[in-house]
Amino acid sequence: MISVRLLDTDIQIEQKVNKALAEHINSTIRKRKGIVLGRFKSAVRNWIMGQPEIKSLMDEGGAYSLHSLFGIYKGSSGTIIDIIVDAIVNSTHISMNPVDKNLRGSLLFEFQPKDFANLLSLSVGKVITKKGVSLHWMDWLLNQGDKVIVVGYRYFPSKGGRSGGGRMDKGYGFRVPPQFSGTRNDNFITRAFSKREIEITQIISRIFS
Repeated sequence: MISVRLLDTDIQIEQKVNKALAEHINSTIRKRKGIVLGRFKSAVRNWIMGQPEIKSLMDEGGAYSLHSLFGIYKGSSGTIIDIIVDAIVNSTHISMNPVDKNLRGSLLFEFQPKDFANLLSLSVGKVITKKGVSLHWMDWLLNQGDKVIVVGYRYFPSKGGRSGGGRMDKGYGFRVPPQFSGTRNDNFITRAFSKREIEITQIISRIFS
């Protein structure tokens, strides 16, 4: 008969087990963090591309599309969308606080700066008119809601204009249509991340699968 005598106390054994578990968990997370980050970025790209605002920005020549309403130059929508979506995707990060001997630690997933500085600073988020006027349509879409933002002009669908889908002429005023309008706390980006808890949990769980 083989017998084993444990010389450590229960507390000491627990501490050693916890230490081993912590080292295993931390090692697993470090090895797979890059894979999980890649999956997050892929998911974020799909969430953003699925938003009605993005689809409307890509609708060149649509009578009441955001592309036409904002007077975005015809033929540029694909490049503009790629730059916008890349900026959002590339803002995605994972930060790790290693698990300690008490098995306490954390993973922080960061998706998009709350001030939207990465998007508001993009040159593609503006249109410069022939008169040299800068129209910051990205700010309109993210922050200005559906209030009147261009006074004295309104939008008329036509085959003319920079976009090939309409032009501005004298009228009461112009605003972003309510179905697309956004404020700092409720815009096409925040809506893209809304109610994604299950999907996010599934991606996180793959760290240990």
